[in-house]
Amino acid sequence: MVKEPENLGISIVTAHYNHGDLIERCVKSTAHQKMPVYEHIIVDDGSAADHKDVLKDIEARFSHVRVVFKPQNEGAPKAFSDGVAQAKGSHVLVMSADDYLADDFVAKYMTVLRDHPDAALVTSDPTFRDEKTQKTWQRSLINVKDTIFLSPQEVVSIQRRGYYFLNGTNTVVRTDLMQKGEIGDDKLRWHHDWFTLFVIAYRFGVWYVPTASNIISVQDGTYSTGAMDWSRQREVLSHLFTLLESQAYGDVRDQFIRSDVLIFFPYAFKFLCTRKAPKGYLSARFLAKSLFIHCKRRFIHKAPWIEKLFTRYVRAEFS
Repeated sequence: MVKEPENLGISIVTAHYNHGDLIERCVKSTAHQKMPVYEHIIVDDGSAADHKDVLKDIEARFSHVRVVFKPQNEGAPKAFSDGVAQAKGSHVLVMSADDYLADDFVAKYMTVLRDHPDAALVTSDPTFRDEKTQKTWQRSLINVKDTIFLSPQEVVSIQRRGYYFLNGTNTVVRTDLMQKGEIGDDKLRWHHDWFTLFVIAYRFGVWYVPTASNIISVQDGTYSTGAMDWSRQREVLSHLFTLLESQAYGDVRDQFIRSDVLIFFPYAFKFLCTRKAPKGYLSARFLAKSLFIHCKRRFIHKAPWIEKLFTRYVRAEFS
């Protein structure tokens, strides 16, 4: 049995840039947990003076909050990396300023970490909230009742059936592994956290908690929407595939291919078709699933009953 470390706990790391109107909701959700967080580190990435004042007030009122002020904006990946580097808890959660946690988030995850303090990655079902309509919906990933461990092979199998599976705001990662990853790689931009999470999952497996304990904010103009800009996403994908073809990630390259998880990276299929694709990535299966994702993003979400039929087909056809 692995000995419980003295620093067992969850450090929250939030990158902040001119989100003074949203950050308090985020902080209150980490403060009002049934079981306390280890700490909440907020890295301010060169915000305007009035937004910095909000953070100074928050730091004075919430004892678990530590704010790191950067003199100039260097981008979200670098801000998250700076925060993760300073995290003192055994595990870390990278959380956006506009997202927030249910009050039992830490308690549910700590149940796993107390029994398995060496767990590399713990995740759960995400809940999404549309800030315009105020509607919320949950995405159930696996139909199980109890917390389970999924081996790297099982993670790949689940993703092949059409499940995206990992979201940054509901995934807790062992701090030492996160610090060694690509979380601060600015060339990966909006994919820097996804890439790191997938690499860790494919190397060490995943503990899965089958309940929703966080709320992911959905709104226009967020950092990740840059992925829908082909001219910018092309550069990101070029770097991503360079990493996958490198010796450092040779041990997980096959899992990225077999899982089909790359279809969730916008324009991945287009990029592979317009460039000389490395061997193994392009297949009839990859084409079919890419077309499905494209149609889903463009049209199917407007008719939920059609989406259910398509999803059922994809999971049956590609399992």
